[in-house]
Amino acid sequence: MAEIRVADLFTAPTSGAPMQEHKKASLIAGQGIEGDRYATGKGKYSQLLPFKIRHVTFIAEAAIAEANKELVTLGVEFAPIDTRRNILLCGIEPAALNALAGKFFATGDVLFEGKDLADPCKWPPSLLKERWRAEDLPKIAAAFKAAFNNRGGLRALVHTSGNVWVDTPVRVLDDPEDVLDYFPIRRHATGWLG
Repeated sequence: MAEIRVADLFTAPTSGAPMQEHKKASLIAGQGIEGDRYATGKGKYSQLLPFKIRHVTFIAEAAIAEANKELVTLGVEFAPIDTRRNILLCGIEPAALNALAGKFFATGDVLFEGKDLADPCKWPPSLLKERWRAEDLPKIAAAFKAAFNNRGGLRALVHTSGNVWVDTPVRVLDDPEDVLDYFPIRRHATGWLG
């Protein structure tokens, strides 16, 4: 199996604002990426009920490549930044990323918990409307949603604050002992230590 790595990092300060590319991102436990719309409660779906954890979203490079193969018939292509996901991963297939829902994983010094799939919506194509004729936008938006179905990525909870860099490896933490290493309170043979 290939090593999973962070391929790119993206944020947007508010809903609908252009995504910005970063080589390093600071993450805040319980919030998300510093300055990102979902960490500050300014995302399009921040107040949507039922409430979902939206600290950070991951997407696989392979998912974008697969979706673009389906979209080529319309003459459209979406770059990773166009998907409006925060963290692009290489070395992982879409189904393997989806399988991280309910699991712990880490990159840099940040611990994440996969929560649920980030189902695609029609919002990303509508923000890129200058690329297409207005009459084609509904068709392109529907095709985007269909092409990214089960490839839209993963929403995750940020458990620990820290930094993440491009090209950092991602570790899936199957052993509960490994998860404990990311918390400031460590277990001791006689109990918990602070």
